[in-house]
Amino acid sequence: VIEDTQQETKKPLWELVMSIQPLWGFLVYDTYAMTLRLAGVETDHYWAEIICGALTLILVGKALLARSNGNDPSSRHHQEFQKVLAAHSFSWIGIHTTFVYMVIFIQQQFPNLSDIDAGRSTSLSFLILNAVGALLPLFVLQPLSERIGRVRTHALALAIMAAAYFVLYFAGQTLMLVYVLIGLVGIGWASIVSLPFAIMSQKVQSTEMGLYMGLFNLSVVLPQLTVSLGVALAVSRAADKDVIFLISAITVALSALAWTRVREEGHGEPVAEAPGGHY
Repeated sequence: VIEDTQQETKKPLWELVMSIQPLWGFLVYDTYAMTLRLAGVETDHYWAEIICGALTLILVGKALLARSNGNDPSSRHHQEFQKVLAAHSFSWIGIHTTFVYMVIFIQQQFPNLSDIDAGRSTSLSFLILNAVGALLPLFVLQPLSERIGRVRTHALALAIMAAAYFVLYFAGQTLMLVYVLIGLVGIGWASIVSLPFAIMSQKVQSTEMGLYMGLFNLSVVLPQLTVSLGVALAVSRAADKDVIFLISAITVALSALAWTRVREEGHGEPVAEAPGGHY
């Protein structure tokens, strides 16, 4: 039982578990993969990944397609919160895959670079990514969200991000093109670290903000673990490491599509940056 410090209300554990239902697939897989990793067990198949991936798609689809009960504000907010979890989780698979494996792509795509130069190129890519991510929320995303709403702005930013990933996968042949496309990826990164938290905060009561912020952070942590455990397995066995951008493109595109199912609660308030958003 978790106790609310402001109103002394209690939430049973099962209710909290049900709140994160769209993330159950991630949780099951991370537990399974972590157990194998700690036990030193290696597998030569992808059955667990396929099953947990299917489970995730089913639960995410269920959350996104759920009909809101307009007569029950509490139920409606609960459903909308689950939609935010579902949509946000996929974007973190995409961006975290880039953070972890970008250097591997640079080393393979540009074999003439020394290890030092490959490291510098990777660092410059992240510098560009984070520079765009730092500047856009205030100067671009805030004004745009006031005009068309936070949800539409976020979905648009993720769509641009996914398109940039697809181009990187098919045509990332020169360092200059990589830098330009990573800058476009930064548009989605800027939105990821600013808008979802602001959107989520409209879905829950202010007295429960601390509790649901913790649950919301699971949509970041569990996908990150999936990248470190599951995506790592796929990348290590792939002959061409540019597969990282295909993985990122698909997951971010799914996230952009999922965000179109999130209800816009109104717009015009300042954009809040998610705690711990920047790397």
